[in-house]
Amino acid sequence: RSLESTLQSFINARFDNARNTEAALKLLGQFSHLLSAGLLRDDLGSKLSVIFSAYALDLEEVTGQYETHKNAPPIPRGFPPVAGRLVWARQLLRRIEGPMQYFARHPALLANPSSAKIVKQYNRIAK
Repeated sequence: RSLESTLQSFINARFDNARNTEAALKLLGQFSHLLSAGLLRDDLGSKLSVIFSAYALDLEEVTGQYETHKNAPPIPRGFPPVAGRLVWARQLLRRIEGPMQYFARHPALLANPSSAKIVKQYNRIAK
């Protein structure tokens, strides 16, 4: 039991230090073998819903960045203006698409009534 509590503390600390949704999903993937082994199944299973809730903040951040810079986006050095704007916009889209593709593989998560708002927000931004 002591090993499980130590392992759970370690995993929780790693999730607390995750920079964004993609980093948290990567951690979840790294610890997924514990799910199949039955160790900490409930704790790691609940992490996905917590990550999905945090994803709403990422959506808001991307929306804010888009609204702030849409008229004069930061263009990478050496890019023509139109190509630089496309690269910038695609980078923002990639930032929200990757996690949503992961979440889409978990229909039980998306079936939750509270998830509908986040999915609707994603659909509005990604179109």
